[in-house]
Amino acid sequence: MLRFDSWQRGRTVSDVLCRLFPTGPRTVLDVGGGTGESLTLPAHWSVVSVDIRTAACEDFVCGSADRLPFHDKAFDVAVCLDTLEHLPEGLRNNSLSELCRIAREAIVVTAPFHQESVREAEKAVNDLHVKLHGERHPWLSEHLQYPLPDLEATCAMFQQNGWPVSKMPMGFLPIWTMLMLTDQILESQGGSLDTANNLDRIYREEIYPTDSRHPAYRTLIVATKPPLEPFAPQPIADPGRLITGTCQLLTELTPLWVSCIQPRSDEYESSQEIAAQYVERLEQAIAGWEIAYGEALALAEKGHRRMAELEQRRSFRIYQQVMRWLGREV
Repeated sequence: MLRFDSWQRGRTVSDVLCRLFPTGPRTVLDVGGGTGESLTLPAHWSVVSVDIRTAACEDFVCGSADRLPFHDKAFDVAVCLDTLEHLPEGLRNNSLSELCRIAREAIVVTAPFHQESVREAEKAVNDLHVKLHGERHPWLSEHLQYPLPDLEATCAMFQQNGWPVSKMPMGFLPIWTMLMLTDQILESQGGSLDTANNLDRIYREEIYPTDSRHPAYRTLIVATKPPLEPFAPQPIADPGRLITGTCQLLTELTPLWVSCIQPRSDEYESSQEIAAQYVERLEQAIAGWEIAYGEALALAEKGHRRMAELEQRRSFRIYQQVMRWLGREV
């Protein structure tokens, strides 16, 4: 339901490409990008998407990342956005080599790379998805199935093929985790579209400009070929803006959290019924105790009356005296 994650990925890469090539359009191959709609490049750029899943759209080619169906240097730029972690380890190096083969000027790769904090965040989101929906998260399950790619090994692969690399963080991990957990809750509830739209808007307007910071959920790698200058990430213009955006997110999330704490009407009625049954059983127990207590009092009273009757008899008084002489009390 929330679109912030895919929007951030496509917007960041599109901004990077426009900064790398300010003078004019380029041909771009989007590897593993489905229909290629994630990129927001100017209309005069040419984007071809390749994926193992078929898609009924223009500029789409069915193919595998480790065997791209294109000749050498077929595109100015190759991008591979959050695809590497979905590949088995044995296919990753081949896929990176293929990117180096078909690109002329630049390669851009994004992925969540191996870090314990990233793994824990993904596990938390997947566990909540299982609890709410009864099944594993559709794409995080593959992240958990395969080890996340190694950042340094990926950079080394590009460098070995003659591509100098630059890196930058993408997606402040605490914000990513909070919004992804929220997304699982929104998907489990009906009528949450307005909340999702507001959260996406706050992210785009307030969080995104300051979101490229450590600790990050994913890393962006830019590999360039001379004479193209290496990519230099821009410093965050207003670091304090993240605080403002986070406060706005929390304000929007508070009603959602309250609704999760308050029981639904059917849950409330169920709890009322359970309470009524408990009170009924308690009243029955009290009534039974009162009966038993009354019977015990009646027996005690009967015993007192019997003792009083015996004490009136002369033979019983003689019996008591004899027993006292013997040292026994009656």
